[in-house]
Amino acid sequence: MTTPSMHARAFVSPSCWSSSEPDLEADESHHLLRVLRVREGREIEVLNGRGGVGAAVVDSIRGEKVRLRIRERREAAPPSVRVTLLQALPREQQMDLIVQKATELGVSAVVPLMTAHSIVKLDATKARQRRERWERIALGAIKQSGNPWLPSIELPCTLKDALARISGFDLLLVGALREGARPLREVLREAPSRRPLSIGALVGPEGDFTDAELEGMSARGAQPVGFGNTVLRVETAAVFILSALRYEFG
Repeated sequence: MTTPSMHARAFVSPSCWSSSEPDLEADESHHLLRVLRVREGREIEVLNGRGGVGAAVVDSIRGEKVRLRIRERREAAPPSVRVTLLQALPREQQMDLIVQKATELGVSAVVPLMTAHSIVKLDATKARQRRERWERIALGAIKQSGNPWLPSIELPCTLKDALARISGFDLLLVGALREGARPLREVLREAPSRRPLSIGALVGPEGDFTDAELEGMSARGAQPVGFGNTVLRVETAAVFILSALRYEFG
């Protein structure tokens, strides 16, 4: 597949992916026209967030609407290991950054958590609004990075609710400042022998998880791991563990 110059990319909804001449949604048209300043005849990359990638040409521009002509499609191989980030909610800008970087690093899902030490507490309306914002950020991140897989962004939930459904991971890790947490590198060195296909990574808020929360996670198979001798900011800790997992498992 030929890679267009400047890596102009557009998201084509899965519902329109099979069309040879899909019309882009308003936001996508606006991005191409007003941000990337494409013109008719421009070659771009397209993706549908579900592994579909391809090459297209801007076929026509009518006002603020862009129609593409798909020239080539292929299906990317799915990730060999599915990674889910379970992230205690930090401040808004920090969470925005975490969602962006997690998407670039190829996570399959992001589960925002409301924990005892979480600074941010959301009611149902704000939770939906935040998820919509994070979904837009994730969409922007796959277009920027070329990652063909759009992660699912779940509604924020309590840690108690999350713990009720985290037993299905082959490997479950929780970043912990407590004494006795094993170095992350040691745990990952042992993991290949078990060939995990799904990994959950729990990252706490500023102030860490409480002892009771850590005990509840450990009771469900979570292994407390340390990230070194320094205390990392929330967003740094998330990027650190996700980068380590990507390095180890590709």
